[in-house]
Amino acid sequence: MKIAITSLMLLVVTVPAMAQTTGTPLYNDFTINGTGSSMPSMVATNIQGGLSMEISGLSGSGVIGAISPTAAIGGVPLGSGTVDISLGQATFFVDATGGLAPNNPWNAFAQTDANGQWSVAVNASLPVGVLGHIQYGIAGPGYPGGTEVTQAHTVTNTALLCAGAANPGPNGDDSTLQVLIQNGLFTFYGTAYSDLWINSNGNITFVAGDTDFTSTEAEFLANNPRIAPCWDDFSPNVAGAITYQEDPATGTVTVVFNAVPHFASTGDANTFCAILDLVAGGITMSWDTMGLGLGLSVDTLVGIGPGGGISPANNIDLSAPFPGINATDAVYEDFAQLIYSPFDLALQTKTFFPGGGPGTGPYSVF
Repeated sequence: MKIAITSLMLLVVTVPAMAQTTGTPLYNDFTINGTGSSMPSMVATNIQGGLSMEISGLSGSGVIGAISPTAAIGGVPLGSGTVDISLGQATFFVDATGGLAPNNPWNAFAQTDANGQWSVAVNASLPVGVLGHIQYGIAGPGYPGGTEVTQAHTVTNTALLCAGAANPGPNGDDSTLQVLIQNGLFTFYGTAYSDLWINSNGNITFVAGDTDFTSTEAEFLANNPRIAPCWDDFSPNVAGAITYQEDPATGTVTVVFNAVPHFASTGDANTFCAILDLVAGGITMSWDTMGLGLGLSVDTLVGIGPGGGISPANNIDLSAPFPGINATDAVYEDFAQLIYSPFDLALQTKTFFPGGGPGTGPYSVF
């Protein structure tokens, strides 16, 4: 493998560019935090804090990993793909041959197991921003020419979107807390409210609280007006915290669900929040790390609705902008319906903006 890499450095200016590498599970696949499988370079990967890098290749193969500040799709040919990171600027952080990353303790473990799997976790504090471009080589007798490359990832460490608020919220299982708005009213679908209920299962309601953990589209449309940054079954009594805060300077109420686990789940954390604008009547939702039962949750619902059965079903893809249509339309994504599954809003922010004036629909999403 050392010879192959060295030769590639000499050929950078003479070999014509090829199409970028695409990962194939159990052959040359590279994922970060479980994302990016079977995708081509460059995979845009966002993380928060630590990351886990996973290789799926042929069993018993050596692993070589590098990070570079620059990359170019379709770079130097190697195996069936190309080295897409810049070798001249690359830093090798693990190398089964020992020559490219000398004295690295990871080298002793740089080999896929009997199932062709290899992984390493990085839990150190990482700077916010683009960390670089990461790509792996895999070396073994099962590969034509002895070496193959994975797809490359562009890795960005994003800042935390949801910071904890000052006041404790409902922290029991299936619990609710009434909160009086101190500095004005919040208008929602044309009705002004002086209070709201924070519900431990990932939503906010008006008129009354709701401890329901079965997040169905029918209930969302029929019951009380609701803001649902992530309606699901959560257990703040086990870990994490729900907090809220009203800020008279900005005219906002913020509700934060911080590292709250999904019900009956272990090792799972969900951080998300909603900001209610008391002046304009808009709602901003953000999602940080979302475990959702380690991917086992099947009934997550996100969005806003006037309740009372006045809106028809309006299940949309919140990943894309949505122009509001009717003043009383609910705007939501029901991940229980397979058309939009699985949950794909982690590390994103969406604003529900009232186009009919302060707190009056139709609501657009951007």
